[in-house]
Amino acid sequence: MLLKTGDDERVNQLLHELQRQPLTAADQRSYDELLYLYTVRQADLLREKGDLVAAYDTLAPALAQRPNDPVAVGALARMYLANGNTDKAIELYKPLLAKSPDDPQLQIGMAQALSKAGDHRGAEKAADRALELAPNDAMVLASAAGIFRAQGRNAKAGELYARALALQAPAKADANPFAGTVAANPFVGKSGQRSQSRLSEASPSQIPQPAQVQIAALAAEDEAPARGLSSNSLAMNDRAGGYDAQPLRRGFDDDSRLAVARPQDPQEEARKSMQTALDQIKQERSPRITQGVTIRTNDSESGLSKITDVETPLEISMPVGDDRIALRVTPVSLNAGGVKDSAKTRFGGPNEAQMAAAQALLGSSPDADQLNTALGVNGPAGRQKDTGVGLAVGYEMPELGLKADLGMSPMGFLYSTAVGGVSIDRAFREDSHFRYGASLSRRAVNDSLVSFAGAEDARSGLKWGGVTASGGRLQLGYDNSEYGVYGYGGMYKLQGHNVEDNTRLEGGTGIYWYLLNDDSEQLTAGLGVTAISYDKNQGNFTYGNGGYFSPQNFFSIGVPVSWSQRTDRLSYTLRGSVGLQHIEQDSAPYYPNDRNMQAALEQISQAYAASGSTLTTRYSGQNKTGIGYNFNAAAEYRLSNNYFLGGSFGMDNAQDYKQWTGGLYLRYMFEDFTGRMAMPVNPYLSPYSSSSN
Repeated sequence: MLLKTGDDERVNQLLHELQRQPLTAADQRSYDELLYLYTVRQADLLREKGDLVAAYDTLAPALAQRPNDPVAVGALARMYLANGNTDKAIELYKPLLAKSPDDPQLQIGMAQALSKAGDHRGAEKAADRALELAPNDAMVLASAAGIFRAQGRNAKAGELYARALALQAPAKADANPFAGTVAANPFVGKSGQRSQSRLSEASPSQIPQPAQVQIAALAAEDEAPARGLSSNSLAMNDRAGGYDAQPLRRGFDDDSRLAVARPQDPQEEARKSMQTALDQIKQERSPRITQGVTIRTNDSESGLSKITDVETPLEISMPVGDDRIALRVTPVSLNAGGVKDSAKTRFGGPNEAQMAAAQALLGSSPDADQLNTALGVNGPAGRQKDTGVGLAVGYEMPELGLKADLGMSPMGFLYSTAVGGVSIDRAFREDSHFRYGASLSRRAVNDSLVSFAGAEDARSGLKWGGVTASGGRLQLGYDNSEYGVYGYGGMYKLQGHNVEDNTRLEGGTGIYWYLLNDDSEQLTAGLGVTAISYDKNQGNFTYGNGGYFSPQNFFSIGVPVSWSQRTDRLSYTLRGSVGLQHIEQDSAPYYPNDRNMQAALEQISQAYAASGSTLTTRYSGQNKTGIGYNFNAAAEYRLSNNYFLGGSFGMDNAQDYKQWTGGLYLRYMFEDFTGRMAMPVNPYLSPYSSSSN
């Protein structure tokens, strides 16, 4: 009974008392069984705390006594699974199931191993079988819930967690069974584990101390060097919960350690773990409404590349089974300012009648004023601004790592068109550090008013712009919580109205290190490289140009640094990067999409030259290298259990101007939020933000 209730200290004392007494044969068998089950339990608890070396040392005597018993072998298998060796876990587990196919503990253990190996169908089959065999076993229910949650099936996981909690049993949300034979400690020297085992000591105890006592005592010894008690010191590895440095010289049954232990009730810990998981699932599946406002502006040339973009996105997101659906409404207001006199020949252009009128003057040696009048150069180009409302529907399938959306760029703009995309982002398998991603999309290019909404030259009535980028991207990444690497590549076709088609190729790679990584703080630094190439220079604003940044070669290398921190109510992230960027842009004609118009312009330019004036017909290329930088900050604060206030700010330099972005949002969740804030914070952004595409 004491063992079932988790009173490990009392069991330990009882075992010591019985060890000193003469026992009958029947009593000795009961004693041996109790010691065996108690030993396996302590090994499991040590595994759950992350110290696989100590867990194996504790389990070794039990394995030696009963090398084929599923209880001890299952505990060893759980250690292999915790160490990421799913193949070994499955290998050990198969013979156990062959002998006892109707054992629910074995079935749920195999389910967990198959889930982490990426065999979701096999895991589901084994989990369903375990639930069929033990529908009222809280441990089985909680373990199955963990499997389904890892697969993104939160609705079923929530149901199982609720049933497990209702049973009020001392379940573990994270139990995994498999097996093996006793040999040298296989976890020594593994990532995050100690470099030395205690199996080589002369007299290992037959009655291991309670796991909580060992953990508390070892944690206390972490401070021993500062107190001059270095003879038995251990350095706590806070990343994996293991221990480095010197091996312990005390036996496992050293009663002096009981004085420093403050063990917690393992059953209560399990119930809290299940309740926390259930709360998180409810929060993840909660309907929510988010209203935001974002502002983007730059210091570029008025009427051309300058833009002030104000957006007020609204999102209503609802659960649909294990998936989510979202309705997005985004009013957008753009203002590029007025076209100045110095820029009038670099915006829009003359229509056919104006061009013909200018050509008709060529035989009479016209002066510049006559030509300007004929071409309509001196007239007002009109204030460049537009407003519209974008609509979209998004759908997310966490089980598969899939996201999709379909909508319209802001209706009310000069040009509005269908936009959307589909993407996948997931690990290769449940316990893998490798991830892959792929996406196909058609997105509005929002660099300028011309590219985003389209523009009209009031002098001629010419309309052009409204550019979209259609294509795909692939990416790979590796992250083991100590360092990460990534690489990506993509290709897009850019098309617009009365705009020359273009092609963009992009690629990048990088590496980063976690300088600090715990539950409440995270600091990373790395090195990133980006390369982009456009087929044509479309970064201008005369008729036929798209008005978006499009260098023929762009290369940057930077040193990114990121800092994140969270409390129970606040989470914030600061990111920045500084480095070098190199830009090459080809010379480009004024009217790249109309050869006849370009030829006429070049002919008329000769008349300007003859009159002592100039009319430029081509944009010059450029080749320059300079400092590139960017900085971003985001924060989210929990006002109450249902309301969250967030904000973001960013700045960067692009080409020959600086850009600033900022935003605020308020989110309401229908379910109470009782957990910790997410870290790093993921601020709510407009669907048209370049960071959200």
